[in-house]
Amino acid sequence: MILLLLVFTVFAKELTYDEIAELYPYPLPSEYLQPRIKSVDCVGNWGECNGQSCAQTYNVSVNQRGGGSNCPFADLEARTCRDTSKCMPNGGPGCCSWQPPVCDETGAVCELEEYCESQCGGTWVPDGYPPSIPTPKPTPPSTGPGCCSWDPPNCATTGAHCNMEEYCAADCGGTWVPGGVPPGPSSDFSTLREGGEALGLYMGTAVNYWHLTETPYYTTETTQYNLITAESCCKVKTTEPQQNHFEYTQCDKVIESARGAGQTVRGHCLVWGDFNPSWFTNGNFNANQLKNILENHVDNVMRHYKDEKSMISWDVVNEALGNWNDPQFYKNNQWYPALNNYVDLAFIKAGKTDSSKKLFYNDYGAEDMGKKSDRQYDMVKSMLERGIPIHGVGFQLHVTTEAAPSTADLRANMLRLGELGLDVHMTEIDVKCANGGGSCTDAKLKTQATIYARLLDVCLDTPNCKSYQSWGFTDKYTWLSSTYKPLPFDASYKAKHAYDSLLSTLNDVSIQDNF
Repeated sequence: MILLLLVFTVFAKELTYDEIAELYPYPLPSEYLQPRIKSVDCVGNWGECNGQSCAQTYNVSVNQRGGGSNCPFADLEARTCRDTSKCMPNGGPGCCSWQPPVCDETGAVCELEEYCESQCGGTWVPDGYPPSIPTPKPTPPSTGPGCCSWDPPNCATTGAHCNMEEYCAADCGGTWVPGGVPPGPSSDFSTLREGGEALGLYMGTAVNYWHLTETPYYTTETTQYNLITAESCCKVKTTEPQQNHFEYTQCDKVIESARGAGQTVRGHCLVWGDFNPSWFTNGNFNANQLKNILENHVDNVMRHYKDEKSMISWDVVNEALGNWNDPQFYKNNQWYPALNNYVDLAFIKAGKTDSSKKLFYNDYGAEDMGKKSDRQYDMVKSMLERGIPIHGVGFQLHVTTEAAPSTADLRANMLRLGELGLDVHMTEIDVKCANGGGSCTDAKLKTQATIYARLLDVCLDTPNCKSYQSWGFTDKYTWLSSTYKPLPFDASYKAKHAYDSLLSTLNDVSIQDNF
């Protein structure tokens, strides 16, 4: 998730770091704070194309609309004209434009009306739609263990989702073969997706819809992963921008893309004490009002996606627990302590609204054995004992090359949750390189690769660990500073040591299973 900055003309005002930070909730990559190269290659118009004027190529950092050999982060597609037929005003929720009435893909700050003109130099088109995301033809499940068949009585290889009888016919169009023996797994997987599906594990990544129009991004994401999560597009700030006014355009686009690529979706997230819309954070609501707001939001969003077959779960509550050095069980946030039972209320409403989805609690820093993970265990155990529906826990696993949970602790923590009948999903994995200072050397990148592989190995070795997901996949787009190079692919979509270690781990497990 990266901020979109627009240098509207060569004389445009440069935002200061403090001004940017007010608009963006996470640390900004350092390269987006560097002064832009001001040249005719960065600012201007590429001219006419098929009788239409190409989009103005003001230098834009996130969507890479800028171009030219002297532009940093130039888009390979910058010299091509836009397909304006897909983004003319047609009753959409509104969008930011630099060539009205044609809408541009923006994202983050510029897609909000309040910032379109003041921060981005654009013009707000009230009923415009941004360019649509290409949807590929769906491919039938074809890899993985299972007893789902498309040629009875021969079992096909399917993967995690189709591997279950309840989904074989309903979601995957197959025929369940009771007692059927699936083909043995391959020992030469060529992608993470192929290996994960063959071993019955979700290999996932987080995405944002505004990047899906970038061909290398989309191709890598759909080829390598069988599960995706919307990094920002399904959160409260996006889906309920005004009180009781629900907007699903962004979240829908991510799910439509996943459905078209035959991927599974984790919903993220319904209730969080952060990244909420201003109407909520400034509302000064009492406990009864907060309860109504929470239940109304959970109910509306879950009903909207109730029939979405590609979606298997929701992170119902995100990051509610106090940290390891916090004396409080729950952290103070925009829900607590004003509504002290908000976690229970969220899961109860979620379970009543859609009993077909698995309901997860998701948090960071509670992956190893310690004070916070004990709180997490006590919380979910209490919920189960009181009949509150919960099916799993998400381990975020934002770690570094200098500090990561021990495999023994991680496995023990997952197993004790498994004894409660709960699944574990590794949900937001990234590994900061050289977090303690210094440069991210090749040796550090190899350490990073070892950590990625060890986490995957623990998940594969623990029966209730069902999903392994990184928080993004390319260093080009990360919520962390790109100087940390935290993800399996570099900024040019080239596989790093981390990717190689993951693929090798999947293949090693497959070889062992064949003996």
